[in-house]
Amino acid sequence: MSTRIFVKNLPKDATQDKLVAHIKKSCPTADVTDCQLKYTRDGIFRRFAFVGFNSPAEAEQAQAKLNGTFMKTTKILVDLAADIGDASVRAWSKYSPHNQPKAGKTNAGKSAQKAQDSTSEDAKPARTGLVLKIKGLSGFYNEKSIRDFFKPIKLSSIRIPKTAQKKPMGVAFVEFPSIKEMEQGMGRNKNFINGKKIFLKKSADAAVTTVKPLEPAPWELKSKSSSGQEVESIAESGRLFVRNLWFGTTEEELTGVFEKFGPLAEVTLPVDPLTKKVKGFAHVVFVFPEHALKAFTELDYTSLHGRLLHILPGRETSGDDSGENEKSSYKKKKAAEQKSNSGSAHNWNALFLGANAVADAMAKKYNTDKSDILDDESKSSIGVRMALGETQIVSETRQFLVSNGVALDSFSQAAGQRSKSVILVKNLSAGVESDELRDIFSKHGTVNRVLMPPSGITAIVEYLEPSEARKGFMKLNFSKFRSIPLYLEWAPMGVFVNPVQPSHTASSSKEEEAGKGEGGGDDDDDAAKVEGKEEEENKQQKEEKVENKMEENNNEEEEESEEEPEDNTTIFVKNLNFDTTNENL
Repeated sequence: MSTRIFVKNLPKDATQDKLVAHIKKSCPTADVTDCQLKYTRDGIFRRFAFVGFNSPAEAEQAQAKLNGTFMKTTKILVDLAADIGDASVRAWSKYSPHNQPKAGKTNAGKSAQKAQDSTSEDAKPARTGLVLKIKGLSGFYNEKSIRDFFKPIKLSSIRIPKTAQKKPMGVAFVEFPSIKEMEQGMGRNKNFINGKKIFLKKSADAAVTTVKPLEPAPWELKSKSSSGQEVESIAESGRLFVRNLWFGTTEEELTGVFEKFGPLAEVTLPVDPLTKKVKGFAHVVFVFPEHALKAFTELDYTSLHGRLLHILPGRETSGDDSGENEKSSYKKKKAAEQKSNSGSAHNWNALFLGANAVADAMAKKYNTDKSDILDDESKSSIGVRMALGETQIVSETRQFLVSNGVALDSFSQAAGQRSKSVILVKNLSAGVESDELRDIFSKHGTVNRVLMPPSGITAIVEYLEPSEARKGFMKLNFSKFRSIPLYLEWAPMGVFVNPVQPSHTASSSKEEEAGKGEGGGDDDDDAAKVEGKEEEENKQQKEEKVENKMEENNNEEEEESEEEPEDNTTIFVKNLNFDTTNENL
């Protein structure tokens, strides 16, 4: 069903705002997405318009309510608009070049009149090309006043150009039958017409009025050039550039329209960074170019949300040319290759943890040096220590993500769909803070939230707009952050159980502070008592920690006193369940 209506017989002074206001009176809930009043090339209003709506139901409702209504004293006619290129619709406007009378309706009288007109045209003298251009005309003037100015010189023709409002332009062209008359006419140069001095100039080219051929309609032009460069470009790249989109269009709607013709590799809908509205165009990339060509031929100049889609061949994004340069270094070529393959899912590993970051996190947690953890001369194996530390970090990360509303089951679906706005950030160095990470990702769009576990080795970043998330992903993937490359991955669909909620901690703390300020001295005394109790509790906790450390040191000394195991008698078991105990093992 069509989402556009055709409004005919509009008043001569109708404007776009007046027409939309008239529609809103009858259909206040309708969402008008497009309104186009049609004019001729000379700027003459043709008294009809096309109006687009968000859905076919709104278009049908508007057609039923608006048909036969009055704009001022003019009764307008409304009908559903037909598709462009529909052969069943005949041109009705007098300005249309296709509105020609049928041959069967011509009678003998009309044919005789045409014959008479043709004979009269043959009797007219041929153009001589001897033309004078008159400049400086003002006030009221016509052909009679110009002929009176040149009397008794014979004139072949007079042409007075006019504007779209049928007003003279201040110039005129006068054609003479011979050179002698034209030289006599030049003798009238710098004389006066209507009290104004006029100027004459030879203008041989202006005598011949060249009628420009009508340009074919866009859909006819597309069918004629279907085997041209556009089709070749689409057949090679599989990219489409779609414009004239409604500003409320979403990527899901656009994907649903184009995926009917074949699998899509990418759909990009740019969003304005300030208004967060769609810019009105999109880039669509098909996996197979033949599907893109089919979509181009069938969807071009069709309506979506009341607007006509205009599809053009897309251009490949001109990324970093250093990878293609023969003189570029191997490192630059490798980086360009990584950038191009960054969207491939087979390169991703959601559980990736950098060994260096794991060692830093362990050293920070146990308040020791990194060299002690990586000491190969110690009795225990380095691999065992690193594996245990990595397992502990994964366990803590699991608990943190579950407590913050992350669905861990979504990570178990290896071949599932990926989110378009949530990014997994990996290979972070130890000690990275969420604010620092937010600042980096906010340069490419509005960040909704940043979720970082206590270890700080991995993080989850969510953007508000998918287009901004895609931009940040392409710009930051494999880029250096704290001298370490970032590894990014699209998170699975449904990674967050609940949408982000605004925190009320700041407001609540402010309210508490205000309440304390309003209270009397009793509140201050109570606060002092509470602080004294907290200090005593902190002292007790510190003493308990010291005792625990002493016990751990004693246990380590006892373990060292035991006999060392012989070589090749120790087995390292990994990938154990988190609920495994020593007895079960």
